[in-house]
Amino acid sequence: MNTTSKILAGLLTVATLHSAYAVAQDAAAPPPPDAMAVPNLTGPEGLDHFQCYRLMPGPVAHAPISIVTKDQFGKQEITIAQPIMLCNPTTKAHKGKVFEARNPKAHLICYSITKQPAHPSRAIKTQNQFHARNYIAGQRSMFCAPSYKSQIGPKGEPLD
Repeated sequence: MNTTSKILAGLLTVATLHSAYAVAQDAAAPPPPDAMAVPNLTGPEGLDHFQCYRLMPGPVAHAPISIVTKDQFGKQEITIAQPIMLCNPTTKAHKGKVFEARNPKAHLICYSITKQPAHPSRAIKTQNQFHARNYIAGQRSMFCAPSYKSQIGPKGEPLD
């Protein structure tokens, strides 16, 4: 994908930490036929874990952008506005296993969706290393674009 975002232009400030793990690299590709039947499924192969941080707008406002998206729920024209979240590829340790970030330079910038047509809710089932659950997927709330990131201010203390 050739989509890149330059954080330097907007001088975005990283704020509150959030965790996320379910951003598909290719939302149009169906899961393996028996994927939901496997009780210990850890998640899609080749997809990193992500930690997401809220972004506070910098001094330059972003004009709304109209785009057309297509995913498993359909094709729609939407309008995106401010970047609201930065997601970093993340190494995770869980139950004695370490899952290294496979592509540490592949970040996501997520934008708020300000305009979209009505979208029907859908019942879905998800499964990952934490749980299997049923949900109702409602309106879209964010659009995430693969992005590059560089740090422009002082670095914080390293984590253990």
